[in-house]
Amino acid sequence: MSRPANNDKMQKWEIIIRNQQESKLSAEKWCLQNNISIHTFKYWKTRLGLVLKRSSFIEIETSKPTEFLILECNNVRIHVDSSFNGSLLQRCLIAIKAISC
Repeated sequence: MSRPANNDKMQKWEIIIRNQQESKLSAEKWCLQNNISIHTFKYWKTRLGLVLKRSSFIEIETSKPTEFLILECNNVRIHVDSSFNGSLLQRCLIAIKAISC
């Protein structure tokens, strides 16, 4: 059985987790940049019950033009090639909305 964490430690990890979420970087990339163990980060995120609460798509900026589009919502990424199937994309978006909203 796990022992209870003190409030200071819980507050510290809540701030860390929120900082990662606000950065819009993946947890792995953010933890690497901030010298935090990804395993410890995921443990605390699960323990505190914090869920990523993005309710809309975010724009992913690129430095050069691309032949594809990346859509991200609720920690799900969809890479859309320039020759994408519109009905398939629509079905994917409907499925994501049903799961996350």
